Amino acid sequence: MINKREIIVGMLLSLTAVFLFGSCGSEDAPEVNYVNPSVYFQPADSDLSQTAVLRRTFYQQTGCFLLFNDTLQHRLLGTDINGDQQYFTETVDMTYNVGQTNTSTTSYTYTYLSTYDEKKQIVDFLNTYVLNHMTKQIRPFSFFICRQIIGVNNLGTSLRPYATSNQRCTAIAAYYLLQRERTEEQKLNYAKTIINAMIGQMAQNNSNAFTTFYSYSGKYYSANFSAAGITTSSITTDQLRKLGFLSSAASLTYLPSQDTDLTAYTLLVLQYTDAQIQSMYADYDIIIKKATEMRSTLIKLGYVF
Repeated sequence: MINKREIIVGMLLSLTAVFLFGSCGSEDAPEVNYVNPSVYFQPADSDLSQTAVLRRTFYQQTGCFLLFNDTLQHRLLGTDINGDQQYFTETVDMTYNVGQTNTSTTSYTYTYLSTYDEKKQIVDFLNTYVLNHMTKQIRPFSFFICRQIIGVNNLGTSLRPYATSNQRCTAIAAYYLLQRERTEEQKLNYAKTIINAMIGQMAQNNSNAFTTFYSYSGKYYSANFSAAGITTSSITTDQLRKLGFLSSAASLTYLPSQDTDLTAYTLLVLQYTDAQIQSMYADYDIIIKKATEMRSTLIKLGYVF
């Protein structure tokens, strides 16, 4: 049975709802302040330069945005109390992935390409040697092409990668091709290095697809030797092979990580056919099974061998 107190409370709630509805109805609907982030990966509509045309054409043909500068936006916010202008700047941060805390200890700087001919040369290379291996579903959101990528890790060690990837961009250092004319074999090997960096990120974006591959050696990733039943202080290459690892025994203190294993097998299937791998690792059944699974997974995701 409903008492008077419940009736009064119900009336008050109803009146509150009416007032709120009337208040909302009398005001303009709120506007969503949203800017599609893809606009920062494109040249301005007013830019009719050769480079801008190259970037637009590349996107139309490949579905990937094209950058030659790591600055996405740089806009004036206003002035501070001292009268100094304050800007907001967003760059392509290759150590950052959307939704993740940046834990990378490596920082990158870049040198840019200086001429249109250099830019066009690298774009032609991408189309001929890299993108022909990837359907649109696994191509990166964007490419940032520069002359050189210079990295420094937490130990102060200098790095010069040919390519590096995150969720929305693959950065490519073009100096290898620009130094001098390369042979066809050198171009193919350079392309495989770039593709490997891209596939590493693709694997992170499609981690569930690699579950079977990881299962073969998963319990050993980054483990100490005792976890694999090895009682000595060192491990041999033969022992690593029997566990399904391609890494060399030299300088290892722990078993290879999942990322290291993924990279090793990606390079293996890019460089060799199934028949060649079966001949090279005839005594290591796990390696052959992992290589077969890796190739199959890449094909399912859209890689074209």
